[in-house]
Amino acid sequence: MGACCSGGAPAKEPEDLTLDELEVDDVGVEDVDGVFGSAADPLNIVVGFNNGIITSIEKVKVAAAMLAGASIVKITKAEAIAFDIFSVDDNGNESKAGDSDLDALYKAANGAVLKTSVEAATRALTAMNTAVSECPGASVSIKKGRIFAAFGESKEEDKPKVKATKTAVVNFNNRMFKVKLELIKASAASALDPKVAFREVVESVKGALKDMFRPNVVLDLGGLAEGNVQFDVNFGDFAVDVLPARIRNAYEAIMGDDPDDLGLVPTVKDVVSQLSGVMDALNAAKEAVEGLPQGQEFLDKCKEAGLSPGQLLSAPGKLAGNVKMVSTAPAVLQGLLTTISTTASDLKEAIEAQA
Repeated sequence: MGACCSGGAPAKEPEDLTLDELEVDDVGVEDVDGVFGSAADPLNIVVGFNNGIITSIEKVKVAAAMLAGASIVKITKAEAIAFDIFSVDDNGNESKAGDSDLDALYKAANGAVLKTSVEAATRALTAMNTAVSECPGASVSIKKGRIFAAFGESKEEDKPKVKATKTAVVNFNNRMFKVKLELIKASAASALDPKVAFREVVESVKGALKDMFRPNVVLDLGGLAEGNVQFDVNFGDFAVDVLPARIRNAYEAIMGDDPDDLGLVPTVKDVVSQLSGVMDALNAAKEAVEGLPQGQEFLDKCKEAGLSPGQLLSAPGKLAGNVKMVSTAPAVLQGLLTTISTTASDLKEAIEAQA
């Protein structure tokens, strides 16, 4: 299946602020594993919230770079996942890059790095498609330019394939992020800064709307710690079709309300609307984990469950690892709250600067 699937995925780029899904290591004691499974669920919901906002910001960065003429990479799914690089003209028409177009990109200032990144992503793509095809019950979908894997009920003998497929998906996403990063650097490196990307998108919308640009932002983060935030953004009263294609794309990256491809503002609002319930679930999970048996009492439960001598030897380490994972919940949650606060505040500043 390729080297990426037998080992770990490559490290993320420093600019990639998404988080990996957290997984528990089954101890073999049903009620103990159930507690950790229940604890991982809300924690991974928070991870998903964070990643939803981060990938929405990535989309705004790409849209801002497109305004400066950057090429883009598009991921598609037919029988398998594929990707191609496209140029986009002022009218929003996309042209798939041919060999001569790619040669031109590869001869640019950072072209050698881009070429290496595309080649690595191509190898990762092949490995991922192979892993998915060989893993019973595995399927993949595309959301905001990233691949997400789903699995049905796995037999014990299929678990190594599930793990390999998850690794292959992470590997591809990491490699693809690098391609997107280098494409932005090639034409609009400043757009890698979210503040700059927000400002450039808002400026472009203002320039297109002229007198119709009447922005209004209401932001109250006072209740953020309790999951209570007011965040409303309006650019004015207009039909989105009045915007030129590339500017419309940039506007939609911030304000789009397509349920399958929400813009940044609706994504933040959707996350905030679910925060309080997730916080309650995290607190309940913390209490359940704290109530688990420890020491000899835990070992006695392992013996009662019929664990083998080898499983008994590894059980305390698995327990400690799972407890450590659950203990990251406060930091992960605080990271999400910080992301919400920073993102909403930066966007508010960018819009109000053009008012």
